[in-house]
Amino acid sequence: MTEEEVSNEKPIRVLHVDDEKSQLEFTKMFLEELDGGVTVDSVLDPLEAIRLQSMNGYDVIVSDYRMVSMTGLELLQRVRESCDVPFILYTGRGSEEVAESAFRAGADDYLKKEADLGHYQVLSKRIRQAVEKRRAEELYRRVVEESRDGIVILSDGRIVFANDAMCHMHGGGLPESLIGRPLTRFVVETEEEINRRLDSMGDDDVNRLFEVNFITGTGAVRTAEVSASRISYLGKPSILCYLRDVSERKRMEERLEALIDRTSS
Repeated sequence: MTEEEVSNEKPIRVLHVDDEKSQLEFTKMFLEELDGGVTVDSVLDPLEAIRLQSMNGYDVIVSDYRMVSMTGLELLQRVRESCDVPFILYTGRGSEEVAESAFRAGADDYLKKEADLGHYQVLSKRIRQAVEKRRAEELYRRVVEESRDGIVILSDGRIVFANDAMCHMHGGGLPESLIGRPLTRFVVETEEEINRRLDSMGDDDVNRLFEVNFITGTGAVRTAEVSASRISYLGKPSILCYLRDVSERKRMEERLEALIDRTSS
């Protein structure tokens, strides 16, 4: 990574918790040297770490497992009461049992401390991966929540996800109220017609465009352009659909065509 690339990225703020001062000092030195986009705040007391996280909202917490006042898993549980910041358990007393407990408790990653200094490179990469994954998830969530297009995910012909804009197109309510219903519940087209359009998608299709007529909460019928693509959602083959209300555009096109017909006759 070049200096220019680092300067253009949002810095990664790490909160490192360990009751061994030398471990804190070495880890801070190596992490900040290995990745110029990382800054590390070190703290000996897990209770102080909870206070600092609530004040500063770090991008990731790296915690030792066995500490005097509480374990890393207990710290994770306390942190999860107020936020879902990425959490990496980083311990010298590692075992499969500890790793399993960490992931069950909601840890994002687990890494055993090693005598080889090269393991700091592994930790550095794990930190960046955890933060970038969370930032990508948050960006995607904001795009979905703020989208003016209706967004639904279909699995086995039923809606398994819907955003607020989809509810607004249908007349209001919460996205949860749409879960489990077929898309045909909200459109004029029959299930056979919808399935024919979706089934015509090949496995390699990036997306497929078609139109449907949807019913609003007042019973009015409007036209939506649908962009559908195949995805995997919660481990199942699914279809992601973006629905854009194009009713006004369709009316303008129809008026323009009528005007052209009149002027050419």
